[in-house]
Amino acid sequence: MDQRLREIGERLESVTAGCRRDMHYPDEQGLLGRVVGSKLDNSRGVDITEHGLEMGYQELVVVLDRIDKGQRVERFNLADLLALARYGSEFLRVLEATDGVSHG
Repeated sequence: MDQRLREIGERLESVTAGCRRDMHYPDEQGLLGRVVGSKLDNSRGVDITEHGLEMGYQELVVVLDRIDKGQRVERFNLADLLALARYGSEFLRVLEATDGVSHG
């Protein structure tokens, strides 16, 4: 896994700290979210621009608002989150093949 995805994972873990592992009812732990954009790609990062929204090429960005910890906001490109999930899924498959125990 590259360093950029590691950093994204660390930021994601930090902003979701205190939430259930399965992310069920995150609003009850003070985490709200929304998605902005219309294009699934990760070449532009997490910038949200009026021009991009108007022209229809704003990449999908997940905005997480941590309202119980001083209104902390984190932005994640959705394609990056999918890449991170794919790494995690691959890791679990390898781990299960190695130790024979289901980790899902």
